[in-house]
Amino acid sequence: MKTKIRIVTLCSLAILLAFGMDSTAAPKAGPAADPKPSPSVSADWQKKWDDTLAAARKEGELLIYLNGPASARTALQDAFNKKFGITLNIVMGSGSVISSRLDSEYRAGIHQVDAVLAGASSSMTAKKQGFLSPIPPLFILPEIIDPSVWLGQRLPAFDKEGMIFPFLSQAIPPVIYNKSMVREGQITSHLDLLKPEWKEKMVMFDPTISGASHAWVGRLTQALGVDKTNEFLTALVTQQNVMVTREMGQQMEWVTRGKYALAIFPQTPAVSQYLSAGAPIEAAPFKDMTGVSPSNGVLALPKHPAHPNAVIIFVNWLLSKEGQTLAVKSIGLPSARQDVPPEGVNPMFVVKPGSKLYIQNEAFEIQVQGWSPAWKKIFTQARG
Repeated sequence: MKTKIRIVTLCSLAILLAFGMDSTAAPKAGPAADPKPSPSVSADWQKKWDDTLAAARKEGELLIYLNGPASARTALQDAFNKKFGITLNIVMGSGSVISSRLDSEYRAGIHQVDAVLAGASSSMTAKKQGFLSPIPPLFILPEIIDPSVWLGQRLPAFDKEGMIFPFLSQAIPPVIYNKSMVREGQITSHLDLLKPEWKEKMVMFDPTISGASHAWVGRLTQALGVDKTNEFLTALVTQQNVMVTREMGQQMEWVTRGKYALAIFPQTPAVSQYLSAGAPIEAAPFKDMTGVSPSNGVLALPKHPAHPNAVIIFVNWLLSKEGQTLAVKSIGLPSARQDVPPEGVNPMFVVKPGSKLYIQNEAFEIQVQGWSPAWKKIFTQARG
């Protein structure tokens, strides 16, 4: 019997999840990001800060590209301008739009942007094109350099060169369910998805493209091995007749309306949107693993900033406890700083203490690229 799998229009924000590690230990599997040691605190940091701030005020302004809610734009501008007397200009856009804009500008020799706040995938693209510079050399404030305040007791490191800095850190639910169709505790493992009661009742975000599903299947491969993961995917599409979509809004709409009971590996922006609208949905975490992603909370620095001193002030302020507290409130996701409470954040996005964490980094994404051809083959054969 031919499976019911179907692909609908792509309308997704790329969310990468990645590397597995305990919250207090080095990664246990796969190639490590091998981050450089934390930069040391300068003994004269206060003088360096004062001198940089004076130079930044002479520059008078800076420009950042931001992929985030409108509330974040207003909050960041108002707070930064008020505190430092420096005009913070912000251009909004999706990750793909920002990536294309930076590419066009740099190829044309236009160097007007000072910092980019977007997602990991768009930041990786800019890095591959040679447009970024390392971030740690800009750190001045001791509270930023202190590894004890960050998740995992070390500075967030997406890449070993230090060009991509994830300042947000949210738990990504692997399954979202309709509360009128599924009881709490019915789904606690990927194996629960293969039970007969869920046949033809699940819609899955396509794991063959960049996104939460792509990364979650990568995490399963890391944990279970290639063969067992491919067997799981094959069972989903042939035994369970899972519906597959590339439209994150459609996936959540179907589950909210009860057309399907379970949304497998959904995109976080859509989940957050439907939660805010009062949808009758809840998360079903896997008890043996927690995926952690910065979503769009990634800082990257173009190689040629137009305002080199103002951007240093911005970076240090953004990553400080004060800046991160504001980011959490305005963006609605938890900070990678563990001394910043997740005020106003839905509990399903907050990393629970003691969780076995799978945290994003560049090395994992490279590894996933080697696994994904097999997934594409499974889903292509199912569609045929």
